[in-house]
Order: sequence, then structure tokens, then C-alpha cells
Amino acid sequence: QTMYEGGFHVWFGQAPPQRMYIESWISGITSLTTYMVRHAGESGALGLNLVADAYRDFYVHPDPYVLSYRSLMLVVDLLTGLLVFLLARNIAREHSRADWIAAIAASLYLLSFNTLWAYVVARPDTLTVFFAVAGLYLYYRSDFGADTKKLMFSGVFFGLATGMKLHGALFVVFICLDLWRALGFREAFRRVFWFGVVSVMVFAVAAGSVLFDPALYVKLRLLNARDDASPWLQWGDQFITMLRGTGWLVIPLVVASVWLVRRSPTWKANPKLASVVFLSVCWLLLFASIRVLRGRSEE
Repeated sequence: QTMYEGGFHVWFGQAPPQRMYIESWISGITSLTTYMVRHAGESGALGLNLVADAYRDFYVHPDPYVLSYRSLMLVVDLLTGLLVFLLARNIAREHSRADWIAAIAASLYLLSFNTLWAYVVARPDTLTVFFAVAGLYLYYRSDFGADTKKLMFSGVFFGLATGMKLHGALFVVFICLDLWRALGFREAFRRVFWFGVVSVMVFAVAAGSVLFDPALYVKLRLLNARDDASPWLQWGDQFITMLRGTGWLVIPLVVASVWLVRRSPTWKANPKLASVVFLSVCWLLLFASIRVLRGRSEE
């Protein structure tokens, strides 16, 4: 089933297992709102069987529904850009040009290939990034877990991000490693235990099938892992693939940041910058090891 079909089926308690539950609800609410707006002015157009009528109208006139969802995703992209700005400003707040640094970071996000691609194909990437950035912002606002409430809300957003796309779970793993790096194992464990529990619980609800049919969910994830193996790329080719898109810019920035944190007294004294660099290196190492999955050469 497509995401749009899942958005209608979820109203009847039939969320498609191959789609995340929260994604289906967001799509379904958007589609139902689109139908009501389009037909609110028509006499007798809105009946009691509202969802079924909207579903029928979607098959006859799908364009308005697709446009509405993609427009919503553009709004989410803009909100994510704002969160990236706030996140970057919080990290660089001790720098004399923190606002400029934050503006550059937000601009790089909004001009990235991923935002354009997610808009074109209506993938879950847009909402995944939004929830992940919100979680990361709260994580740094919590001062590495010193503020327990902010850390718990961070876990909620990371759980939602994982509920949109399973990659979000790696944010939780990397943050646990980051706290271990910064605070030591005992203190890190004390702070991240409930953070991890909250993330997993929210993910289970957001994904839906994890609770309703866990065996089917595991089966689908294993099938995805098998289907992800790329017949086009061999080991080593993924490094060139990573440079395509915005990798040519991101990778040098991460390398330069590692050098700054190690050499510059101003940047070295900023624990949040060191944390960002650590998380960035973790993601780069991860993608360097798995980009033979879902990779395709131009030949």
C-alpha cells in the first residue's frame, strides 16, 4: 500500500504494517482535511461516511491530496530550518558570530539535496529529520542530561523520529555513546536509562506494528535488509557515492571541525561542539560501512 492509502486505512483500524503508524495518521489527517476543505462549500457533500467518501475522491482526483501533503512537508522543512538555526546558535553561543554561524547552518540544511528529494517523492525523511533535530536541540538544552525533563522530551522526539524511519534509533545509540564519552559510564548510564526507555516506548507506539504484530514487524525489517543489498555497488564504491549530493561539502566540514576542536583553544573549550563533531563522525563511519546498501551507480 502507498502512504496515502495507508492514511485512509488507518481510520478503519487497518494500518498497513509496511508503513509506520504515525506516518499513516499524518497522511490520513492531511487527506481528510483536504477533502473537507474541497467539498465544504458543496451542498450535501459532507456525509456521515466521511472517510470512505474522501478515499473514493482520492482515487478520482489524487492531485489535491498529493499537493496538500507535500505542501505540509515544505512547512515542516521550514520549521526544521528554524530548529537547525536555534540548535546551531545554542552550540556556538559563546562565539562572537553565533547568529551568522547559525544562519549558515540553517541555509545549508534548506539547500540540501535531501530536502528537495523528500519533497518530490513524499518520503518520510522530512518528518524524520524534523523530530531528530528537535530531539537534538532538547538534548543540548538539557546540558548533557543535567536537566532530566528536557532529556526525557528529547527521548520522545527521537522515538517519534524512529517511528518515522528506523534510522532514528541510531541517534539514541550515538547520544548514549556521547554521554559515555563526556561523563563516564556510571554517570552516563544513570542519565540515559530512562531516556532510552522513553525513546523505545514512543517508537513502539509511533511504529504501530511493533505493538500490534511484532513478529510481522521483525519479518518486514528482515526483508528490507535483504532487499537493500545493492547489486550495482561493490565494497569501496560507497565512498564515491557518499560524496554525491551534499557529501562533497559535509565531509570536508566534519574533517575541518575535528581539526578545530583539537587545535583551537576557543572551540576546544566548547563541549557541545566536541559532541556535535563526535556525532558527525559516528554517522560518517556508519554510512561509510553501509552505503553499499541501496546504492546505485549511474552505469
